Amino acid sequence: MALLKEKVIEKLNDLNESALQEVLNLIESQQDTKPYQLTEEEKTAIQEGIDDIEAGNYRN
Repeated sequence: MALLKEKVIEKLNDLNESALQEVLNLIESQQDTKPYQLTEEEKTAIQEGIDDIEAGNYRN
């Protein structure tokens, strides 16, 4: 385990600030135990996609 942590730290030291922020966001999202709540816009878009598929409006 210690070797793995050392390798991760080594890689992190080489990242720029933007990449580090992405890593932090990923780690924090993995620690969040609450389910993601879709917005109304996302729900609408998903339903539109389902409706399109059911109507045969898609490509293989």
